[in-house]
Amino acid sequence: MRRLGALLGDTINALDGAEVFAAVEALRALTRRRRGVEGAPEPERLHEIITLIGSWELPLAEAVVRSFLTYFQIVNTAEETHRVRRRRTYSARPDASPAPRSLSATLRALRAAGAGEAAIAEAVHGLRLRPVLTAHPTESQRLTIQAKLQALHAQLLRRDAATQEERETLDAHIAMQVESLWQSDQLRHRRPTVLEETRLLLNSFDATLWDAVPAVVQLLRSAARDVAVETNPIAPVTLGSWMGGDRDGNPAVTPETTWHTALLMKERVLLRYLEAVRALDPWLTHSARRVEMSPELLASLGRNADAMPSVQQRLANRADGEPYRHKLAFMGARLQATIAANRQQLGAEDTALLPGSRTRVAAREAAEDGQAYASAGEFIQDLEWIATSLRGHGAHGSADQLVQPLIDRGHAFGFRLATLDIRDHAERYARAIDEIAQSRGIPVGGGRYLDAPIDARIAFLQQQLASAPPFLPAGYELSADSRDIVERLRVVRRVKEAVGPEAIESCIVSMASSAADILAPLLLAREVGLNAPAGEPGAALRMVPLLERLDDLAVAPAMLRSLFADPIYRRHLAAHADRQEVMIGYSDSAKEVGILPAQWGLYRAQEAIRAEAESAGIEVLFFHGRGGTVSRGGGPSHDAILALPPRSTDAGLKWTEQGEMIQFTYGLPAIASWNLEQSVAAALAHRFRDWRETVSAPAQRRYRETMDELAAAAEAIYRREIAESAALFEYFQRVTPIQELAELPIGSRPAFRPDSHSSLASLRAIPWVFGWMQSRHVLTGWMGVGTALREHRRRHGDQGLRLLREMYERWPFFAALLSNVEMVCAKADLEIAEHYVQTLGAGAQDAAIFKTLREEFQRTEDGLRLITGATRLLGRNPVLRRSIDVRNPYVDALSFLQVELIRRRRSDPELSNDPALLDAILRSINGVAAGLRNTG
Repeated sequence: MRRLGALLGDTINALDGAEVFAAVEALRALTRRRRGVEGAPEPERLHEIITLIGSWELPLAEAVVRSFLTYFQIVNTAEETHRVRRRRTYSARPDASPAPRSLSATLRALRAAGAGEAAIAEAVHGLRLRPVLTAHPTESQRLTIQAKLQALHAQLLRRDAATQEERETLDAHIAMQVESLWQSDQLRHRRPTVLEETRLLLNSFDATLWDAVPAVVQLLRSAARDVAVETNPIAPVTLGSWMGGDRDGNPAVTPETTWHTALLMKERVLLRYLEAVRALDPWLTHSARRVEMSPELLASLGRNADAMPSVQQRLANRADGEPYRHKLAFMGARLQATIAANRQQLGAEDTALLPGSRTRVAAREAAEDGQAYASAGEFIQDLEWIATSLRGHGAHGSADQLVQPLIDRGHAFGFRLATLDIRDHAERYARAIDEIAQSRGIPVGGGRYLDAPIDARIAFLQQQLASAPPFLPAGYELSADSRDIVERLRVVRRVKEAVGPEAIESCIVSMASSAADILAPLLLAREVGLNAPAGEPGAALRMVPLLERLDDLAVAPAMLRSLFADPIYRRHLAAHADRQEVMIGYSDSAKEVGILPAQWGLYRAQEAIRAEAESAGIEVLFFHGRGGTVSRGGGPSHDAILALPPRSTDAGLKWTEQGEMIQFTYGLPAIASWNLEQSVAAALAHRFRDWRETVSAPAQRRYRETMDELAAAAEAIYRREIAESAALFEYFQRVTPIQELAELPIGSRPAFRPDSHSSLASLRAIPWVFGWMQSRHVLTGWMGVGTALREHRRRHGDQGLRLLREMYERWPFFAALLSNVEMVCAKADLEIAEHYVQTLGAGAQDAAIFKTLREEFQRTEDGLRLITGATRLLGRNPVLRRSIDVRNPYVDALSFLQVELIRRRRSDPELSNDPALLDAILRSINGVAAGLRNTG
């Protein structure tokens, strides 16, 4: 960090001059002294900081903002590089035990705890994890900048093992990268299109996930083998995506967008397969004169020769006696033909989103009589024949190290790359049903469908599903909104036919609150031909309720009970191996009632839903809608998985990776592999852990009663002071950069829902969280917790405190909840937040609100310290504490700059539309986001 910081300083001094450099150094020194980085804190420096920044003209202030933004970009890279370095150094020690949270450590611990070989093998084989990458707008960093930082990371790692001469060359490259970053534009100047957002997924796939996913599978096999467990996991990790499929609130996601997104992903993975097959050619030179190939491989070569005579003719005088190379040539021709067929459906204009060199090579060299693969299964079968044949003559190294990773990729990525979910609001499906029923003159409950009671809606939908189609007459003209709904489902069928059945599996229904919300899209899916061969309605597409509000979570078991009792719906589930997927949303529930009641409501809902499903003989797959921040379900994934209710991961686990968390989690190769490994290890451990086994039944009841009590107290103050306070929402709009944040083009989805911009209900959860993070309140991660803990202590005294400490030590859910709140409180800074209020607020009115918030924050901090026993927040996590302490002075600098720039824009009407001033503010937003990291 020091080396890169010094390089940046030299670059600023050389390229922008001594004035900018001196301003940066002056502000840096003052914020460090205020924090007491090298001595006692000097809070009186606050006035000097404000005076200094207020004296700067806009060009100088903007340059200083860019300086700190660039600093965070490079030191984040330094920190991530050091994480990799630490793991490598640790693993290289001769006496090193497996790293904590690794697959090796997890499997050894399971064996030591008495888990048998068969039980572990079954659990490993049953692992099904799917991170789902979404385009939710919290990624403020351009892909161009991400690529530069990835290159910088690679150079820093190479430097560790370089000679002195090599270091000099690398240092020159590193200095060039810093120089390039400094002179690059960190801002997007227009909102990305949905297809451009897809590049975020494609970039992560190319940069890290293509290698990370099979690497984790290999690690899993190796770790199992080390504890004498023989197992061959098939695709324990697959990828999912919402990019191009998430229509809820985003009219830019059209049916055509969904179609193009699916084909673009197919194109990208096919090109990677083609490269990989070609790369095997120099290595699989095993001669038929030396070894005997398997009959299955030779028979497949005969079929290839008959089907592709032109390719066979080219091979007549090439690689004579080397059957594997011949097989690879046929496979390459088939992949090229598959690419060409996909491109015919895609359209040439959309290949602009693909790397040009790969696109041109595939097009130029396409075999004239290549026989396209009908499915990824055929491609995997060809690879299996090669691997089996290699092992048959003892070439295990070639089979295991060269071919098996490509087989693992085939299972993980198929021809789809990532499984695309579609998502839309329950109300839109209801309006489409209402329109069709009205047009056909079919009364529902004696009137319109939309006016009918829920029971009448359910009965109507059941009747229609039980009747022979069509419900939607052929050629019927729908309104634009209903047509969009129906066409999207038609596109799902087209995508499944063009890419494969796993290309789209789930239809996420937002704000689902009754069985009618699930049966409505099921009926519409039947109408467009999404049927299994046996005729089950909508069987090719799972219907997935998204439960976001606390009330919806509470009624979810009854909703599912109604669905499971419906014979038509049970036939639908039977086509999905009697597995019901349920998505639980963290964002809206926390925005509605606060973090503690929301987390407890989600936990209880999972228990109740799983119990309801189990009693009906149904498995339930939970899909966790997690965001980057703690209030939106963020936090360390390993701990989050272990904190889930027992047995809630038996059917697998899905979770969203949103916005900037995609880059943080999967942006660098070693980090991506390690994060995936930790998730797989946690999911494996979770199958064998049940905290209730070591806690008596009476103690469990006390824990749950205590959580009920804490949640009620936290919800009461949150609703009173936040959710139901018009004054608080006005405060939020004044003292956070939410007005300017709406101008930041970080996603195709608008910040507000379509109905209005005047209430908390209309504001999406992401900008709500983002705004509080920017102003350093970080309110969404702690509000209500302090009062809940204080009230419990007041009622139960020292005995209650001992119970809370016991819960913290013995209940993974409670420990993870408090640990996450503690991390959020450590990132908050109420001194900086007060500066936002004093500068941007409405005087005494906002000062009074801030006083209430500050008192609650202090109650939260005091309560956490009492329970954890730490004298300081994060006292038990010195690495994270150190990281926050190092960053804070520099985040402070950007916060002070942001406040001053917003003050100028809002106080002077002539500056309200100044593009240079807005750009400077938006850069400060990017900088604070980079400094605090998980901001959305």
